[in-house]
Amino acid sequence: MKILSLIAIAAAALAATVLSPPALAHGSVTPEEDLCLIRIGYYSAHFKIYLPQQRGHKQFCEDLPATGESIFVMEYEHSGLGDIPIDFRIIQNVTGQGRFTQLKHVAAIADLDAHTVYHLPGAIQPDVFTAMHDFKERGDFVGIVTVNEPVSGQTLTAVFPFAVGFTGFGYWPLLVIAALLIQLNYLWMSGWFAARSWRGLLPKRLFPALAALSFIFLAAGPLSNTVNAGESETAVRLEDKVWVSANGLYKVRVEPVIEHLAINRMHSWIVEVR
Repeated sequence: MKILSLIAIAAAALAATVLSPPALAHGSVTPEEDLCLIRIGYYSAHFKIYLPQQRGHKQFCEDLPATGESIFVMEYEHSGLGDIPIDFRIIQNVTGQGRFTQLKHVAAIADLDAHTVYHLPGAIQPDVFTAMHDFKERGDFVGIVTVNEPVSGQTLTAVFPFAVGFTGFGYWPLLVIAALLIQLNYLWMSGWFAARSWRGLLPKRLFPALAALSFIFLAAGPLSNTVNAGESETAVRLEDKVWVSANGLYKVRVEPVIEHLAINRMHSWIVEVR
């Protein structure tokens, strides 16, 4: 009982936690307060994606819920990014790592151009970097941002995996599980389970269900009547009838507990299924 109670409390805490905005990082893009931050070496910029035709001015951090024209925007935190060429590329995610794709996985791709769906060669954009691509199909992709540090000549690269056309089920499955655990804990603590004999309850519910299923199978084909020898069909009583399915696999015999039946009264029956 204590274990189940602790599980329910933990589930409730989890449900309260997941109601807040997600704080998952995809590659070089990390959530920071209400913005997404992309880190390119020691450079950083606020990162956002727009779907103007489908979602208007709504901003997305990475995953896009629909295909179509997408605008990638980086607002520089360091003024130095506005003075150097920025190369931007989008490739199909063929790394097999999904949202855990890192730079080392991208570097292992033999032919990057073969999987490139969009490439904006290095260019200087002084104030804000923008790039636009029209996604025709859903799928998993990786964004690659590359800059060459002018003083040291070092190449700095940031990668971020993202999905287009599907953003997952969110936290609804977790919320449903948490609600179920809380309800089970309540029933357990209130003694609902202890007050019921499950061994006695199952046969009472199971056997009528099997009988009903048998009647459904019987209704699927023509029925044949088997009567006792020496009796005419018109004189056969209900309790003597045996219904046999067309394939002969199911036999049902119905017998009333009371010998003589009366209308407008409740009666008990014995149903035998073979």
